Amino acid sequence: MKINYDFIQKHLGLQGIEVTYTNVNNGTFEIHAVCMHNFTVCPRCKRITQQVHDSRCQPY
Repeated sequence: MKINYDFIQKHLGLQGIEVTYTNVNNGTFEIHAVCMHNFTVCPRCKRITQQVHDSRCQPY
């Protein structure tokens, strides 16, 4: 079954991400996604950068 990830993004109001995978387990709906932008804000200096050194799963 093909899942319409665009519907999930719009329905949940998630913008700027690309949904790559979803999973439902024990009543928990997990969404796996990656950022669509090629930049981020450095957590140390708060400047915009294109270098991402680490990424992690985060609950939303």
